[in-house]
Amino acid sequence: MVKTGLTMCLLAWCTLGTAADWQAEVIGDGQINVPLLNFDVHISSAPPRGQYQLLKDPERTREVLSHLYLNRVLAAEARELGLDRDERLQAEIENFIERRLALARLDALRRQPVPDLTQAAREYHKAHYDDFVRPARVRVAHILIRWKGKRSKEEARKLAEEIRTRLLAGEDFAALADRYSEDPSAQHNHGDLGWVSSEQVVPEFAKVVFGLKPGQISPVFESRYGFHVARVEAKKPAEPIPFEEAKAAILRKLERDYREDRVRQYLESLRKRRPIAVEKKVLEPYVQEKLESLRGELGMASPGPAESLAKPLHPQE
Repeated sequence: MVKTGLTMCLLAWCTLGTAADWQAEVIGDGQINVPLLNFDVHISSAPPRGQYQLLKDPERTREVLSHLYLNRVLAAEARELGLDRDERLQAEIENFIERRLALARLDALRRQPVPDLTQAAREYHKAHYDDFVRPARVRVAHILIRWKGKRSKEEARKLAEEIRTRLLAGEDFAALADRYSEDPSAQHNHGDLGWVSSEQVVPEFAKVVFGLKPGQISPVFESRYGFHVARVEAKKPAEPIPFEEAKAAILRKLERDYREDRVRQYLESLRKRRPIAVEKKVLEPYVQEKLESLRGELGMASPGPAESLAKPLHPQE
């Protein structure tokens, strides 16, 4: 009977219109049910890709819904047993709620409007000019010959040298890459890696290709992947990135910094407006008793007479 009820509720969820009724019961047994809003809140804690993958998988979606339903059933049983009246559990729930509300308050501060920071972005770009440089790049093609698990190292080097000789004789680079290159990308790019900076390739590769002139074929050289023969098609020197191109990224950074600074300033003002006092007569006996209990759990010896003269919690007072 419960299984039937669950299935009916799931079917009801599937027939919801485009404007979701957040209080509609998405799963339940007729007595204990889970509103759609609770399901949405639960999955929204995951990154967007995770949510997408979950919702594309009906079986996983049902598992999550069943988990939420069982939580409600167990919570109802806990209330019937009076467990919700346990002081420690109540304190734990209160701590959780207050933590979530505190985060919601800070998020509300972050969502407040941010002033136009375009001029600040211009100044940032000017002050950090060296950070906005597009690195030198080369357009390069290569042929990779591996040896690990395929042939001996000397055999691999010899094959690479033969390919280089054929390239120097004028044979087509793409055709030789299609036939010989063991770089998986050669299947679709015919050995052409496109424009790369030194940071995008392994150091051994960068050292050679950035020393070549356009049209020049490299000597055979070795990297962690095997032996390479490379040809540089064109080169571009390092160049500054103009403000208009960098503007969006700078604004994102400045807006993020502005929002976090707003939160920091608010918390500082809150501390100043609401001075607090630690009740040492409450805290210190608790600390001593708790430490003694923890020593027992950890199998630690009790402190000696000298050590038992505990330092005050606030030495400056």
